[in-house]
Amino acid sequence: MDSKNQKLYFDKQNNRYKIGLLKHPPKRQLLEYQQMKTELKLPIGSKLMDFGSGNGRVALYFLGRGYHVHAVDVSKTSLLELTKIYKQIKTSSWGVLTTSTTLPTTPVFDGIVGADILHHVDIHTILPQLKKTVKKNGVLVFSEPNGWNPLWYIYIFLKRLPWSIEKNIIYTNPLQITCAFQRSGYTDIHIKNIYFFTRMVIHGINKE
Repeated sequence: MDSKNQKLYFDKQNNRYKIGLLKHPPKRQLLEYQQMKTELKLPIGSKLMDFGSGNGRVALYFLGRGYHVHAVDVSKTSLLELTKIYKQIKTSSWGVLTTSTTLPTTPVFDGIVGADILHHVDIHTILPQLKKTVKKNGVLVFSEPNGWNPLWYIYIFLKRLPWSIEKNIIYTNPLQITCAFQRSGYTDIHIKNIYFFTRMVIHGINKE
């Protein structure tokens, strides 16, 4: 699915993450974010990019823990919603939020995070582009569904999610994700599974 159609899809309120869950994440999501933070291993105050941020479920978690986050998403509507929520709930201890609909072209980030985004893009194209935006020894951490788990396909069917949006899930499995990271020049690549529904937390380092 191209970025134009993705933008149109996620511009619709019903296709974005529920605002109530953004402000009060359930325990299963907190476990996901905590695992991402553990893998990130970056100090508070580090500058992160949340790639494919949507309306901010990952960005808000890291902002609330003192990280500075640059949220990137094709949907400007989603980014505006993220900014509105951030202004409503932030405190003095929160990090600074910036947003953009396009990727930077220089290595300005200590790390990159993202959730449920790699199966919405061409990973072989996007991973080299992300590499250009992260500093040497910068860390990438993504949370993704495991395409080898048949429960995800049942979930997609029951939720009536458009296959045109979700079809790249077949490529987000441990083998193909690892190969894609390796071909793009990342090192220290490892994948951990979290909870029953078998989400993957993917870790890689830019050594160049």
